[in-house]
Amino acid sequence: MKATPITPRDRTGRHTDQSFINALNRRYALIKGRYETIEQECETVTGGAAALIEAQDRVESEKVLMKRTLDAIETLARSIDPDWRAGRISAIAPRRRDGSTGKITRSAANILRKANRPMTVRELARAACEAHGFDLEERNVARFDNAIHTSFSRKVGRQLGVIQGPPKRYFILEATSEAARQDRRLRGAASSPS
Repeated sequence: MKATPITPRDRTGRHTDQSFINALNRRYALIKGRYETIEQECETVTGGAAALIEAQDRVESEKVLMKRTLDAIETLARSIDPDWRAGRISAIAPRRRDGSTGKITRSAANILRKANRPMTVRELARAACEAHGFDLEERNVARFDNAIHTSFSRKVGRQLGVIQGPPKRYFILEATSEAARQDRRLRGAASSPS
Protein backbone atom coordinates (compact mmCIF):
# COMPACT_ATOMS: atom_id res chain seq x y z
CA MET A 1 0.00 0.00 0.00
CA LYS A 2 1.35 3.41 -0.99
CA ALA A 3 1.57 6.07 1.75
CA THR A 4 -0.09 9.37 0.96
CA PRO A 5 0.76 12.62 2.71
CA ILE A 6 -1.86 13.81 5.12
CA THR A 7 -2.79 17.48 4.85
CA PRO A 8 -5.41 19.17 6.99
CA ARG A 9 -8.50 19.75 4.83
CA ASP A 10 -12.13 20.41 5.59
CA ARG A 11 -15.16 18.75 3.95
CA THR A 12 -14.84 20.88 0.80
CA GLY A 13 -11.20 19.94 0.30
CA ARG A 14 -9.72 23.36 1.17
CA HIS A 15 -6.74 23.75 3.46
CA THR A 16 -7.82 24.60 6.99
CA ASP A 17 -4.44 26.09 7.90
CA GLN A 18 -4.69 29.76 6.93
CA SER A 19 -1.20 30.74 8.06
CA PHE A 20 0.26 30.16 4.59
CA ILE A 21 -2.47 32.22 2.92
CA ASN A 22 -2.03 34.93 5.56
CA ALA A 23 1.71 35.04 4.88
CA LEU A 24 1.04 35.33 1.14
CA ASN A 25 -1.48 38.10 1.78
CA ARG A 26 1.03 40.04 3.88
CA ARG A 27 3.80 39.68 1.30
CA TYR A 28 1.37 40.67 -1.47
CA ALA A 29 0.28 43.78 0.46
CA LEU A 30 3.88 44.87 1.11
CA ILE A 31 4.97 44.42 -2.50
CA LYS A 32 1.80 46.12 -3.75
CA GLY A 33 2.51 49.09 -1.48
CA ARG A 34 6.08 49.33 -2.73
CA TYR A 35 4.84 49.03 -6.33
CA GLU A 36 2.45 51.95 -5.84
CA THR A 37 5.02 54.25 -4.21
CA ILE A 38 8.25 53.42 -6.03
CA GLU A 39 7.82 56.20 -8.60
CA GLN A 40 8.15 58.77 -5.81
CA GLU A 41 11.87 57.98 -5.70
CA CYS A 42 12.31 59.80 -9.01
CA GLU A 43 10.91 63.00 -7.50
CA THR A 44 13.85 63.46 -5.13
CA VAL A 45 16.66 62.68 -7.58
CA THR A 46 19.38 65.29 -7.82
CA GLY A 47 22.24 65.41 -10.28
CA GLY A 48 20.65 66.39 -13.54
CA ALA A 49 18.97 64.62 -16.42
CA ALA A 50 21.36 61.66 -16.51
CA ALA A 51 20.67 60.81 -12.87
CA LEU A 52 16.93 61.14 -13.45
CA ILE A 53 17.00 58.82 -16.47
CA GLU A 54 19.07 56.30 -14.52
CA ALA A 55 16.61 56.42 -11.61
CA GLN A 56 13.64 55.99 -13.95
CA ASP A 57 15.27 52.96 -15.60
CA ARG A 58 15.97 51.41 -12.20
CA VAL A 59 12.39 52.07 -11.07
CA GLU A 60 10.95 50.51 -14.23
CA SER A 61 13.10 47.37 -13.88
CA GLU A 62 12.08 47.03 -10.22
CA LYS A 63 8.43 47.45 -11.18
CA VAL A 64 8.73 44.61 -13.71
CA LEU A 65 10.22 42.33 -11.04
CA MET A 66 7.55 43.33 -8.52
CA LYS A 67 4.77 42.69 -11.06
CA ARG A 68 6.17 39.20 -11.74
CA THR A 69 6.31 38.51 -8.02
CA LEU A 70 2.73 39.71 -7.53
CA ASP A 71 1.56 37.46 -10.37
CA ALA A 72 3.40 34.48 -8.85
CA ILE A 73 1.82 35.11 -5.44
CA GLU A 74 -1.63 35.35 -7.07
CA THR A 75 -1.10 32.04 -8.87
CA LEU A 76 0.11 30.29 -5.73
CA ALA A 77 -2.66 31.69 -3.54
CA ARG A 78 -5.37 30.74 -6.06
CA SER A 79 -4.01 27.20 -6.28
CA ILE A 80 -4.51 26.87 -2.52
CA ASP A 81 -7.70 28.92 -2.20
CA PRO A 82 -9.78 29.27 -5.40
CA ASP A 83 -11.79 32.12 -3.81
CA TRP A 84 -8.66 34.24 -3.21
CA ARG A 85 -8.84 37.67 -4.85
CA ALA A 86 -6.06 40.25 -5.09
CA GLY A 87 -8.56 43.11 -4.98
CA ARG A 88 -9.41 42.31 -1.37
CA ILE A 89 -5.86 43.04 -0.22
CA SER A 90 -5.04 46.67 0.43
CA ALA A 91 -1.50 47.88 -0.08
CA ILE A 92 0.80 48.50 2.85
CA ALA A 93 2.90 51.56 2.09
CA PRO A 94 6.58 51.13 2.92
CA ARG A 95 8.04 53.12 5.81
CA ARG A 96 10.48 55.85 4.98
CA ARG A 97 14.02 54.93 5.84
CA ASP A 98 15.82 58.09 4.83
CA GLY A 99 17.24 58.93 8.23
CA SER A 100 14.75 61.70 8.90
CA THR A 101 12.85 59.67 11.47
CA GLY A 102 13.14 61.23 14.91
CA LYS A 103 14.85 64.47 13.89
CA ILE A 104 12.07 66.63 15.32
CA THR A 105 12.04 64.76 18.63
CA ARG A 106 15.82 64.83 18.94
CA SER A 107 15.96 68.57 18.33
CA ALA A 108 13.15 69.14 20.85
CA ALA A 109 15.01 67.08 23.45
CA ASN A 110 18.18 69.09 22.81
CA ILE A 111 16.25 72.35 23.17
CA LEU A 112 14.77 71.08 26.44
CA ARG A 113 18.25 70.14 27.73
CA LYS A 114 19.65 73.57 26.90
CA ALA A 115 16.67 75.41 28.40
CA ASN A 116 17.19 73.93 31.89
CA ARG A 117 13.54 74.61 32.67
CA PRO A 118 10.26 72.80 32.07
CA MET A 119 8.68 73.66 28.71
CA THR A 120 5.32 73.01 27.08
CA VAL A 121 5.05 71.03 23.87
CA ARG A 122 3.95 74.17 22.01
CA GLU A 123 7.04 76.08 23.16
CA LEU A 124 9.23 73.18 22.09
CA ALA A 125 7.43 72.94 18.75
CA ARG A 126 8.01 76.61 18.00
CA ALA A 127 11.69 76.40 18.94
CA ALA A 128 12.22 73.18 16.95
CA CYS A 129 10.40 74.70 13.98
CA GLU A 130 12.81 77.63 14.00
CA ALA A 131 15.79 75.30 14.47
CA HIS A 132 14.79 73.33 11.37
CA GLY A 133 14.41 76.52 9.33
CA PHE A 134 10.61 76.51 9.00
CA ASP A 135 8.55 79.63 9.41
CA LEU A 136 6.15 79.69 12.35
CA GLU A 137 2.97 79.05 10.38
CA GLU A 138 0.32 77.24 12.38
CA ARG A 139 0.50 74.25 10.03
CA ASN A 140 4.24 73.73 10.58
CA VAL A 141 4.04 74.29 14.33
CA ALA A 142 1.10 71.86 14.59
CA ARG A 143 3.08 69.18 12.74
CA PHE A 144 6.04 69.59 15.08
CA ASP A 145 3.69 69.77 18.06
CA ASN A 146 2.09 66.44 17.13
CA ALA A 147 5.44 64.70 16.62
CA ILE A 148 6.86 65.98 19.91
CA HIS A 149 3.71 65.21 21.91
CA THR A 150 3.50 61.65 20.56
CA SER A 151 7.13 60.90 21.27
CA PHE A 152 7.38 62.65 24.63
CA SER A 153 4.23 61.00 26.02
CA ARG A 154 5.96 57.61 25.56
CA LYS A 155 9.10 58.72 27.37
CA VAL A 156 7.51 60.09 30.55
CA GLY A 157 8.97 58.38 33.60
CA ARG A 158 12.02 56.97 31.82
CA GLN A 159 13.76 59.97 30.26
CA LEU A 160 11.32 62.79 30.81
CA GLY A 161 9.35 64.12 33.71
CA VAL A 162 6.07 65.96 33.40
CA ILE A 163 4.46 68.67 35.48
CA GLN A 164 0.73 68.21 35.21
CA GLY A 165 -1.30 71.32 34.62
CA PRO A 166 -3.46 73.03 32.08
CA PRO A 167 -0.43 73.00 29.80
CA LYS A 168 1.76 69.99 30.60
CA ARG A 169 5.39 70.95 31.03
CA TYR A 170 8.15 68.47 30.28
CA PHE A 171 11.64 68.35 31.73
CA ILE A 172 14.65 66.06 31.36
CA LEU A 173 15.12 63.71 34.29
CA GLU A 174 18.50 64.10 35.96
CA ALA A 175 19.38 60.45 35.48
CA THR A 176 19.32 60.92 31.70
CA SER A 177 21.09 64.25 31.48
CA GLU A 178 24.46 64.40 29.73
CA ALA A 179 26.31 65.15 32.98
CA ALA A 180 24.79 62.13 34.68
CA ARG A 181 25.71 59.92 31.71
CA GLN A 182 29.32 61.12 31.78
CA ASP A 183 29.47 60.60 35.53
CA ARG A 184 28.29 57.00 35.10
CA ARG A 185 30.90 56.42 32.38
CA LEU A 186 33.66 57.74 34.62
CA ARG A 187 32.53 55.62 37.56
CA GLY A 188 32.34 52.57 35.28
CA ALA A 189 35.87 53.17 33.96
CA ALA A 190 37.25 53.60 37.51
CA SER A 191 35.65 50.43 38.83
CA SER A 192 36.53 48.18 35.86
CA PRO A 193 39.46 45.82 36.45
CA SER A 194 42.65 46.67 34.58
